[in-house]
Amino acid sequence: MSRLSHEGLFQIVLSGPADLKLQKAECSKEKTHFRHHFLFTAGRLLAVFQKGAVKNEYSFMTPHARIDSIGTAFMLSVSSDMTSLYLASGSCRITAAAGGMSVQCVPGNRYDVTSTVTQGPLDKNTVNAITGMRFPGETGLENSSGQQQTAQIKKEEEQAPVQDNEPQKGRSDKSPQKKVLKEMKSETRIIRNTMRKDKASSQDNAREMRQLRNRNRGR
Repeated sequence: MSRLSHEGLFQIVLSGPADLKLQKAECSKEKTHFRHHFLFTAGRLLAVFQKGAVKNEYSFMTPHARIDSIGTAFMLSVSSDMTSLYLASGSCRITAAAGGMSVQCVPGNRYDVTSTVTQGPLDKNTVNAITGMRFPGETGLENSSGQQQTAQIKKEEEQAPVQDNEPQKGRSDKSPQKKVLKEMKSETRIIRNTMRKDKASSQDNAREMRQLRNRNRGR
């Protein structure tokens, strides 16, 4: 299993092999409005998007559908011919990529998307498993062999302001993504400086050894 989370806004657990990409992350100047845009093309995932003081929107694009909502708990499964949404709590809208059929989803139901959207009820055990961040039929976040599965997570995060029709003058440049990038760049500089010092020290040691050998020859 692999996990992806963001500052208490959401948690995602992937069951591999899976292919998830965070295409874009947006945040308002006051950090009261967030949007996350994902591309999910294969595998299964569990997701919980928190609902609280901030507005926390998201969208998932799959080969067959688009899912949009704010605060929900759900499982999403993508195969070669279908996308399935298992909605445990909250509400969302799912739109078929082919034909454009759109359905407002309600909790306790499964929605299968091909060229149309079909609906069926979920049993209580499935709802409880998803709410508890477990894949239905599994007792935990590891498979029966105890070996953690791997999932390919492709993250390309781009921080951009949410368009709330507010002036953007003086917008803070302290987004979580940029903060992480700055920290990574700082660590890279430290490593490079350390490597340069180690190299210089090695060169000094080699020079001293040559001088010592030359003195020994002259005796």
